[in-house]
Amino acid sequence: MASLGQLIAGIAHEINNPMGAIKASSQLILENIKNQILNQEKIIHLLSSKPLEKRKLFFKWMTEPFEKRNQLHGSEARKQKKLINEKLERLGCKDSEFVAEEVVDSGVQNGLSIIEHLCHEEDFLDFFNYGIQYIHTSRNLNSILESIQRVSKILYALKNFSHFDKKGNKINTDLIANIETVLILYNSQIKNGIRIVREYPDSNLYIDCYPNDLIQVWTNLIFNAIQAMSYKGVLTISIQTEKDSFTNLNWAKIQIEDTGTGISDAIKDRIFEPFFTTKELGEGSGLGLDIVRRIVQKHDGKIEVFSKPGNKIFTVSLPI
Repeated sequence: MASLGQLIAGIAHEINNPMGAIKASSQLILENIKNQILNQEKIIHLLSSKPLEKRKLFFKWMTEPFEKRNQLHGSEARKQKKLINEKLERLGCKDSEFVAEEVVDSGVQNGLSIIEHLCHEEDFLDFFNYGIQYIHTSRNLNSILESIQRVSKILYALKNFSHFDKKGNKINTDLIANIETVLILYNSQIKNGIRIVREYPDSNLYIDCYPNDLIQVWTNLIFNAIQAMSYKGVLTISIQTEKDSFTNLNWAKIQIEDTGTGISDAIKDRIFEPFFTTKELGEGSGLGLDIVRRIVQKHDGKIEVFSKPGNKIFTVSLPI
């Protein structure tokens, strides 16, 4: 129940972040649209006096960032701003420093050649401000789309996590996607202090299994690994296939390795016992690894543990 409570709190946090981004981006879009409407008559009048070629250049500059953008950060962004400012100054651009800031911050420096053709115009800043608002709108719309995709991914993982097959039939399942469902749900506990190393096969690996039962296996093993590392360390998940020469069966071997304190030899033989736990009162029931063992046995598989100080590996072997 404690781990479930932490999971729910983490998911609420993970959904709240993209929802906040959607709200902020929507407000900025509304503000940009309002400003564009207020300036539209002026821009239409100015455009009508321009040659067709320059009108085409202006619209090309406005629409290109919808498809491609090169966002720079830190020292690289500062370096580019300085170079662009100096170049525009030489070309006689008014407020070249402001233009350089906006160009780099919006990630549209790839369209600088078009700005160079237009920047000496008397009314360039009117056009630039109008166009940059369209570019900001496209950036905010992309932020909304990315946030929606993030929420959808979390909800899809939750659906997989909570769904139970009432018929109890094995289902041909993508093993990698099954494990990734749990990593998505625990992202909030993982992302700040834990580095994940994935060692997966080049192609998807499908096995006949009870997918929702296996999700409980990965949930217990991954959450235990996170706690063992005190939420800071390296979590390595590897998947390999091998053939048993004696039985001629193919096996999927899933290893979940952490850089935590490890398990002492004194208790290693007891960790799968029901109600045995080394956690503080209220933090664990001592049933997690017993559930894992029973589910693995249900799949005619096996589970092993290797441990030494600073390293622990659970290996789950499942028949393919």
